[in-house]
Amino acid sequence: MNVLDHFKAEWKAQHQIPEKQEYDRASLKHTVKSCVQKHRKMVIQYFRVNLLLQLLIYLLLSYVIVAHRFDPVMVMASVAGIVLYIPFTVFLYKRAQEVISGGPNGEATGALYGYLQETRRALLRFYRFKKLSDVILVPLSCTIGTYLTFALFIPGGIRGSIYLALTVFVLTLISCYVTIGTENREKFRKPLQQLKELTDEFSEMGSIY
Repeated sequence: MNVLDHFKAEWKAQHQIPEKQEYDRASLKHTVKSCVQKHRKMVIQYFRVNLLLQLLIYLLLSYVIVAHRFDPVMVMASVAGIVLYIPFTVFLYKRAQEVISGGPNGEATGALYGYLQETRRALLRFYRFKKLSDVILVPLSCTIGTYLTFALFIPGGIRGSIYLALTVFVLTLISCYVTIGTENREKFRKPLQQLKELTDEFSEMGSIY
């Protein structure tokens, strides 16, 4: 069963439509929208969770700035973290909006084909941005988290427990990237492959619908 047939069967099952019922253009449009909506929901979920985490980081760093305003090292590290995070928060919102917004212009196969192409391009741009942010923000977050934890709660700070701090940093970094690898495979690479196969099937259909 190809990707389009899979989503046809899934859509019919959800709406309790008889299997033998004729499949018209309106049904095809609903099937395509169902497929796209499924992938959009994953992006929305990722966006909300990631935005919440970034807001928590802003709050934490702001608290550190206020609570340790007489410690120039702590203040500079916190300000640097906030400044580095802001562009990624802005672009996260923009890239998410590109995936979430938009819709097919009509029910013709050509319109749906263009809709799928644009959706896949938007999702691909979002995924590329995510990979870039993972490369930069994950080590940055691990560094900030390790530094603040040892500076605030461990006697002697980083200098007094340098090897333990490095161990915590490395283990945290590894666990983050293992989780991210699974997330990327399930929420981005698989949906992108599905959309590519679906788009290819539309390009081969010609004027069937």
